[in-house]
Amino acid sequence: MNISHGQASSSKDAIYKKIMPSMFHRRVFIFAILSILLFGGLAGQLIYLTTVNAESGQKMAEGMLIKSQYVATSRGSIYDRNGKLLAKDIPSYDLSVHFQLLNTRWASIWAMTKAKDTIGKTRWYQLDAEQRQRESQKYQPEYQQQVDTLWEELGEKSGQSLEELQTLKNDVLRRVQQIGAAVSKQKYDKLRKEIGKDIDFSKAITEVREEKNYYPILRNLSSQDMIRIKQKIANAADDSVWSRVRAVPSKHRIYPEEEIDLSVDRDTFPKAMRSKIPMLMKVQGVGFRIIGRMTAALKEDFDRKPFSRNTHELDGYRTGDQKGIWGLEQTQENILRGKRGYITKDLNSGENKTVVPIKGQNVKTTIDIVLQARIQALMDPEIGLMVKQPWHANKHLADGHVLNGAAVVLDIETSEVLAAVSVPGISRLQLKEDPNSVFNYSGESLGHTEEERQPYLFRPTQKSYAPGSIVKPLVMNMAVADQKIGAHDHIKCTGYFGKDPTAMRCWIYKQYHGATHESLGPSEALQRSCNIYFYELGRRLGPHRIIEWFEKFGLHQADYKTGLPRDHRGNLPAVLVDGVKAKLHSSIGVFMGIGQGPIDWTPLHAASAYAALARGGKYISPTFIMGENNKNRIVRDLKLNPQAVKNALKGLYDGANKRGGTTFQLRNTDASNSEGGLERIFNIKGVRVMAKSGTATADNRYRYDKNKDGVIDNRDPIEPRDHGWVVAMVQKPGSTRPDYVVAVVVEYGGSGGKVAGPIVNQILHAMQAQGYLPYAK
Repeated sequence: MNISHGQASSSKDAIYKKIMPSMFHRRVFIFAILSILLFGGLAGQLIYLTTVNAESGQKMAEGMLIKSQYVATSRGSIYDRNGKLLAKDIPSYDLSVHFQLLNTRWASIWAMTKAKDTIGKTRWYQLDAEQRQRESQKYQPEYQQQVDTLWEELGEKSGQSLEELQTLKNDVLRRVQQIGAAVSKQKYDKLRKEIGKDIDFSKAITEVREEKNYYPILRNLSSQDMIRIKQKIANAADDSVWSRVRAVPSKHRIYPEEEIDLSVDRDTFPKAMRSKIPMLMKVQGVGFRIIGRMTAALKEDFDRKPFSRNTHELDGYRTGDQKGIWGLEQTQENILRGKRGYITKDLNSGENKTVVPIKGQNVKTTIDIVLQARIQALMDPEIGLMVKQPWHANKHLADGHVLNGAAVVLDIETSEVLAAVSVPGISRLQLKEDPNSVFNYSGESLGHTEEERQPYLFRPTQKSYAPGSIVKPLVMNMAVADQKIGAHDHIKCTGYFGKDPTAMRCWIYKQYHGATHESLGPSEALQRSCNIYFYELGRRLGPHRIIEWFEKFGLHQADYKTGLPRDHRGNLPAVLVDGVKAKLHSSIGVFMGIGQGPIDWTPLHAASAYAALARGGKYISPTFIMGENNKNRIVRDLKLNPQAVKNALKGLYDGANKRGGTTFQLRNTDASNSEGGLERIFNIKGVRVMAKSGTATADNRYRYDKNKDGVIDNRDPIEPRDHGWVVAMVQKPGSTRPDYVVAVVVEYGGSGGKVAGPIVNQILHAMQAQGYLPYAK
């Protein structure tokens, strides 16, 4: 059939008119379906948020409308007993870097950005993932070079190696990864519960807030560094690594008394060392182990005290926070730390809410920081008192050998520690510049052996020693209180205890070939330190009772807390085992009567036990903290016999002031005088000194690097060696009882009177110079 042009046109129009409505309706229908799906999904989500998960949905919505900014707090300060500032926060700046510079993402992001800009977005989106990665890798080196250069520059400014900086980075990365893993796990568990079946964990991986934060790398920037860094940041292009660096206001902890310059008078030193010319000393690390230091918070801190926006948990730890370690900074962390503040702005209402930060509380220590410095100077090997000297009569050590030890000064009235010194010591500068000398030290410490000097160990409270004869005045009072001997009873010294004349001998029997002290009363037994007298008292008391008495004097207490970390409780045998009285051989009590056998204590234990004796039997646990922050004091009445206490104090006085006393004199073989080199150990005037020495047999097996390969071998036996002790009490004119006690131990030094005695004497002179003791009128 032939159709003309006009007929064809009209036919097409008719067909078009028929088709158009149907196509239109179809499009409307499709649009309607899509709208239903789209808005239906939104409606479903709305229903879910408002019904199934209304609470979390509301919190999410509110969170998007609120911006928060946290306000740093200031850590409390630490003061000495006289109000001298020992530790304080001051305003400072930290250099912080974005998390992307820690996990290497920054270089990858900008390499990809440059690749996309170079080839154009249209072409970029035509590439597959592998092609995009290949294009990005062309620019990766130039951005990675920026990152490497930044870390090198930061290392130079901080004096830290790249390895040390990497450790800092790893700590942050580890913490953020732990947070991310925890958040993703929560999301995974939630989704799986909602869906009702397992899902791909990758769908739950969530970027956490911490991945968008800046983290401090350099602290306490100098003003010059801060200005230079701020200029770099201001001039940084978007693709410069400095665009992800911040100079952040912070707090820097200062320790004003870390170094103290002193003049040490030497005109009362032992004659071989005596000089009219004072010695100028720069004492470093003054009271360092008592005050403590700051370090980065660790995982256990985040777990123990996590940070939360909840106002009750603003004192929790966040990544990059500092915490106290060692000393009072550690034990008083919760008191010193303070609590952050915050400012929130509601973007919907425009209202601001401010919570003011709470400054940490101050802490006052019992230490006199200048007295502490004086004693640290006296015990510095450069002075010579803590160096083997000819009059020590120690055949095991060569002259000039450096000794280790500790000293404690205690106020008897309050049991407050005025000074506590550990040798060798540590300074902040040493810890920063040469940490290996602190933690990995192994030097010639015993002449022909190598024993670790352990400078990181705070000996006054963290290391225990056999006490030796310094326990004798305590044992005497135990025996009288338990009515094992009368207050005035005598005991005959037979030279040796038991049947064997080669064992358990009195020192006079051993030294003078069979000599004895004959019959001795309590005061004379103390003055002469007769072993037989105290062997017998130990036998009469028995091991169980003597252990119980030492516990009363503060040894081995479970609640023994001085205010410093890691207090050593000392060691004693158990009296009870599983609720049953332990089987202890009677010889244990005999040996403990002279401070040997299974007993050891710290220098602070020794000082506080003597203080209890000086108070007439009132025990007060020692402390390094003054005021209301001190909540761990133990007070008990030991119910000692007053006459026994009086006898003990007289015996201690005679021991320091009469011939035959073990702390009366030393023989200086290098000093020639009319008395053949003999001189008084205590030459301080104007005060009354009571003292007891102790020469305690120490463990005769020491860790020893036999082949010098840097590895400590099994313990090798060597010749027995002795720790040298002296504990002295000093009484001011007009006082009815002693006012202060000083305890000194010198490790492997030998004779207590000869080695520790001159050190105690100089500590008393230092207390005189510091105003604790009067000068003779």
